[in-house]
Amino acid sequence: MRILLVDNDSITINLLQRNLKKNNYVLDAATDGEQGWIYGSTYTYDLIILEWSLPKLDGISLCQRFRNHGYHLPILFVTKRNSSLEKIHALDAGADDYLCKPFILEELAARIRALLRRSNSNSLPVLSWGDLQLDPCSCQVKYKDNLLLLTAKEYQLLELFMRHSQEVFSVEEIIESLWSSVEYPSEATVRSHLRHLRQKLKKAGLPENPIETLRGRGYCLKYLPSGQNYQDNLSLLPPDHQENKSSGNLKYRGANEPLLLIVDDNREFIQLLLKKAHNEGFKTAVSSISELATSWRESLVNNQVPNIVLIKLSLTESESNVIPLGEGLSLIAELKLFEPSIPVIIIADSDQFQDRLFVARHGGTFYLPQPVTPEEAIAYCQKVLKRSSQGKKVMIVDDDLELLRILPDLLQPWGFKITTLDDSRQFWDVFQAVEPDLLVLDVEMPYLSGIELCRVLRSHPRWYRLPILFMGDNLDTDILKQLFASGADDFVSKPIVGKILADRILNRLERFI
Repeated sequence: MRILLVDNDSITINLLQRNLKKNNYVLDAATDGEQGWIYGSTYTYDLIILEWSLPKLDGISLCQRFRNHGYHLPILFVTKRNSSLEKIHALDAGADDYLCKPFILEELAARIRALLRRSNSNSLPVLSWGDLQLDPCSCQVKYKDNLLLLTAKEYQLLELFMRHSQEVFSVEEIIESLWSSVEYPSEATVRSHLRHLRQKLKKAGLPENPIETLRGRGYCLKYLPSGQNYQDNLSLLPPDHQENKSSGNLKYRGANEPLLLIVDDNREFIQLLLKKAHNEGFKTAVSSISELATSWRESLVNNQVPNIVLIKLSLTESESNVIPLGEGLSLIAELKLFEPSIPVIIIADSDQFQDRLFVARHGGTFYLPQPVTPEEAIAYCQKVLKRSSQGKKVMIVDDDLELLRILPDLLQPWGFKITTLDDSRQFWDVFQAVEPDLLVLDVEMPYLSGIELCRVLRSHPRWYRLPILFMGDNLDTDILKQLFASGADDFVSKPIVGKILADRILNRLERFI
């Protein structure tokens, strides 16, 4: 669990760094309100501890800024201010709890545990995976009542997976969750900790490894066949395919795994495709052609919008078990209306250029002529996921505070991880901390212009290929020439339209990948 402490008292910082580490928390410390905002809006935290009296931006204003920007994580004030009116003021500003200095460390630890339990309905007093149990209060791990001796990082890894049993974590996300901002472990270090944890669990007698590797995606807690820890996800399987749910050919796992909707009537091909999709970490749903309209609408009612749709499309009308052309194009058009649009992979019974052109005009993502193996189909699904906007880090630098306030909301449907910065003098520190996948710069800013920042990156041996978009108001030809001469990839005019900016970001990310 990762905690942000914002306090300018070095004694408090040192005290909490020592003691919270003993409880397997990762702590970042900021010494003024503005620095606290940069940390809190850049990294992902489970809880924030605030002092009221801070330089540059006081704790109350910082708390309100987090709440106004949609941050719902628990906020605990730990401060010398102890009047009832001040406590009321802090709680009304968005704080979840209030503790006065001096405090007892055990009480602070108990309040932290209570806030974390309250913020996460899955944070049970004792976390379980079969007979494996992890107790966050005592920081002990047992298997069939036998105590396991784990290092701090091994414990934190296991707790991360058990607290978020339905999520897949990439190595980068594991580092963000378990290491402080001043630590820079390599991917090899993370994998080494994972390997040692798995070895200790095996030595303890676990019949199978609870941590599963999903190739190309990361790691997650393995699905238990007994289902004692999880509930099956709803599926779109029509009645004549329901037997698959109990046959063992298909497992339903966490809600954060990508959902692949397969539209086809070829049972043999479907079974092979389901097996390959499951091995590669996909949730799957199947619809026959006759059930397509019904099951598709039901999925929307149940909020199960697929990440990818794969359909067999008949352009020659020579096959009876593929979707007719008219219905296929209608489905593609409907999927294009979503924000972001849902990618469609088409397996077609034709390889003519005119047919490819026809499907491309209607928004098909990939066009695969038959014959196509299940391995090839899933490989293209993985390509689509790699191009997805979900989780891509976008850093936006602009001195317009109102624009920075609304941009995260405008881009929210696409799932980008947005970091905003209004002071270009802090650019390099924040940029190195974030390491974005794409950078958006205002052209004209105080202190350092976007063009100057772009030139710096284009001369850097690591960042010279980073996609960079510019934003600006009615620029003349000379400024535009300077902009693209500095290395800009694209330019978006203000006022910003969310969908246009998102499409430009996605286009540049796809080219960069």
